[in-house]
Amino acid sequence: MEATTSNLGFRHTGFDAGQFTREIDIESQDGLMLHGWQIEPQGGLARGNIVIVHGMKDYSERYLDFARELSQAGYQVFGMDLRGLGRSGGDRNYFPHIEDTVEDLNRALKAFKQFDNNQPWIIFGHSAGGNIVARYAIDHQIAIDGFILSGPFLKPMPALNEFIIGALKAVNLVAPHTNMVDLPDKDFSKDPKVVQDMLSDPLINHTKIPARTGVEILNNCKYIEMNRSVISLPFLVIHGESDLVNNIEGTKEFFESTKNIPGKQIRTYPGVYHDLLHEPERELVASDIISWINSVSTRH
Repeated sequence: MEATTSNLGFRHTGFDAGQFTREIDIESQDGLMLHGWQIEPQGGLARGNIVIVHGMKDYSERYLDFARELSQAGYQVFGMDLRGLGRSGGDRNYFPHIEDTVEDLNRALKAFKQFDNNQPWIIFGHSAGGNIVARYAIDHQIAIDGFILSGPFLKPMPALNEFIIGALKAVNLVAPHTNMVDLPDKDFSKDPKVVQDMLSDPLINHTKIPARTGVEILNNCKYIEMNRSVISLPFLVIHGESDLVNNIEGTKEFFESTKNIPGKQIRTYPGVYHDLLHEPERELVASDIISWINSVSTRH
């Protein structure tokens, strides 16, 4: 079976280990083809719908093990590769405008809702994906029923000081594609196999993050800080206490500065690095996420 519209393509691939139920092509507003996929819930009827949004040096298929756990728990799961990352089109690691990237997520969600089942829609965003999902939760609250931020970029690390940020902004004005921000693979996980797999993965671009992408994400942090008080959705924020990539203080401040919403929770994990679902403690992290999703779905 294959169905297409002017901006969507569905390809059945079958469901077994490492496979999707469907691959879904999404066209961005500026004509890029973005890669998406679906995994149906095991057992038929879905308890809810989960959309996975990855971060930098990352792509959605790295979350297939987690997606299968969600499927086994009764959830329909979708993933998308952000523009410039994974199998999606666009200049590598490059976000020309954060609003475009948020709109990419909006278009992906509309595509995924072709498979709506009248159950809750929850978006999971990791790292820079968490930065995008937080913005989406501010601007498009009526489109979802809750969200999860995993090790989100909401505040610069102390090493990214005002001098470096100023240099980043200056370079962005004259040469926005210049690669400037280094994210060492070894800082993502304390599991040597995860780091080695990242290094050898052809879908992960190992060049430094372009100036424009860094500036756009930093500007979005300011937007989120200024507007997070409007959020009225249940959410879960999680962060590794030994994260070397993103600042855990930004996650704590986000949690403390938002409304006292039913279903609002925070979990931090001692000794855990940045890539929470690729750490030795991943089973605990996944269990906590699924328990929270179950509680939100039950209340819906």
